[in-house]
Amino acid sequence: MKQKIEMSKPSWASHMTDEQWQEVWSKALKDAEKMLKEEETPNAIYEDYLTCQQVADLLNVSKASVWRYVRLGYIKPCKLGKRTVYPRSCIDNAIKSVSHDER
Repeated sequence: MKQKIEMSKPSWASHMTDEQWQEVWSKALKDAEKMLKEEETPNAIYEDYLTCQQVADLLNVSKASVWRYVRLGYIKPCKLGKRTVYPRSCIDNAIKSVSHDER
């Protein structure tokens, strides 16, 4: 059930009629709802970070190989709360450096 949110007209909108203000307010609410629906809220925080399994899938290697790459210093994990994650930029840089070294 949607809750109707009313907002009284602020002083900066005194030149608008009540109908014009309600139209502006309704459009702002619709835009905000649309933005919230488009955003993946649970995973939005982790969007620039990958799990060990995601890194392994991306590199087409096992999780043990990912841990070996960490031990060798090729990639650097970080903690996000209790989770160990890998910054996407770090993985991209590692891929670039390996492909550059192979040339």
